[in-house]
Amino acid sequence: MEDETWLLDLSQYFSMQPYSSNTKARCAIMHLCDFASTWWRIEERKIGLDITTISWELFLERFRARFLSEHWRQRKADEFHNLRQDRMIVDEYEQRFFELRQYIEIVADETMFVYHFVRGLKDYICREVCMHEPKTLHATIEKARIIEENHSSSAGDTIGG
Repeated sequence: MEDETWLLDLSQYFSMQPYSSNTKARCAIMHLCDFASTWWRIEERKIGLDITTISWELFLERFRARFLSEHWRQRKADEFHNLRQDRMIVDEYEQRFFELRQYIEIVADETMFVYHFVRGLKDYICREVCMHEPKTLHATIEKARIIEENHSSSAGDTIGG
């Protein structure tokens, strides 16, 4: 996820700066490293780009096509659909859920995300969360945290004495 994280960080930074499209592209190009830098030099020559006129939008299009391909995005969507809590705590599971959620291309409503989140929880958490029928993802996550914390503390009480 390095390429994606780099691009996301850069995009967030640019959202706070009044840079022109060309300035954004030039900054991004300046920060390319290793293979990405070599790839870009070849790309510039191949399509006859001029650093003074390249747009941020064109850079994004080319970068995503090369480093975040459709096949890569589909694998991430598959990871989302197959995500299970397993040995993660709810907070770790929530973080991974949100990382992968962005790759779901279909227009999805809150109910679909609640369903997928609950489906991947550990069985004992899933059963108890379902009994409460939370309507929002936030409520679902909070309920899962409480159930996990209660289970951990009661397991600790049982083991300790």
